Amino acid sequence: MDRTLFYVPLTKNPIWVVNIRIAYCLTVHTRPEQVGRLLDRIGDADDHYYVDVFNKGMEDKWRQVLDRPAYDMETVFKYSNGWGSFKLVQATLDAMEHFRDKPYDYFINLSGQCYPLRPIEQIKQRLAAENGKSFVEYEPFPRPRWSDEKGGYRRLERIYFRPFRHANMWSVPRIRKIPLGMRPYGGSQWFCLHKDHVEFVLSFLEEHPEVVSFYKRSLIPDEMFFQTILMNSEVRDEIVNDNKRFTDWSKKCTPLPATLLSEDVPRLERSGKFFARKFDTMMDAKVLDILDSRLLSRRDADDEDFHPGGGDGGRRVIIRTVS
Repeated sequence: MDRTLFYVPLTKNPIWVVNIRIAYCLTVHTRPEQVGRLLDRIGDADDHYYVDVFNKGMEDKWRQVLDRPAYDMETVFKYSNGWGSFKLVQATLDAMEHFRDKPYDYFINLSGQCYPLRPIEQIKQRLAAENGKSFVEYEPFPRPRWSDEKGGYRRLERIYFRPFRHANMWSVPRIRKIPLGMRPYGGSQWFCLHKDHVEFVLSFLEEHPEVVSFYKRSLIPDEMFFQTILMNSEVRDEIVNDNKRFTDWSKKCTPLPATLLSEDVPRLERSGKFFARKFDTMMDAKVLDILDSRLLSRRDADDEDFHPGGGDGGRRVIIRTVS
């Protein structure tokens, strides 16, 4: 993979020249127009897009809304009814394989109900200054947040399956232990992975297909699979425990994560995250209008709260770009 190295001086008011590319994997299932709006906001002719629609039967509608001739975009309709199963992991792996020979720097996966909280140019600026680190939420088992699932172990200690299409999950006890003696980790399924770490995952799975076989019969593997591989590897010190997403798990009497509304914008502004979820334009479309006008319109403004390297104007950051 050819790389170009150049230096960006870190001054109080830096002029950034960022030329990194992003490969986006979107797994979507509802609100085609909202997904189209997301694509318009993150769209860049230099980037790549893989959209996996988990909603068979509306292919013409989705293709019409997602049509972006100027972009390198692949739209597929391979899976349906994916919650809790390995299908979401497989869709992500499919996208990684699709991008494998393409020039890009970061792999970012999004749902159709995500939305950026800052201009894509600023997101790229921040990623470029991180010298190849990836951003993933992770926590070793037992995970306190999953205390009602034995800290997450219940997801692994039983074999989960659907006896027929559209059925609820059934399970039976599992005899087999997690392969390779790996310690299980869990966290959010949304992340920003450097291409080197994507290639590490793909190469690892080529050598150890038993890991895929094990997780195919686990519950909600998309919240464990990538964390466990990365945090049991030699690249674990290159993984930052922050997936750069804002989600609200604190609200009561509502499905979680909570749908974000106009009243949540001040918290989104203060979060410092790249993206947030989830949004629903059927509940509150105004929140996206506010984000566009108050946050994302700052395309030409300095990213004042960003001080890589401690903000020392005499330091330099090596930015690696794919040519």
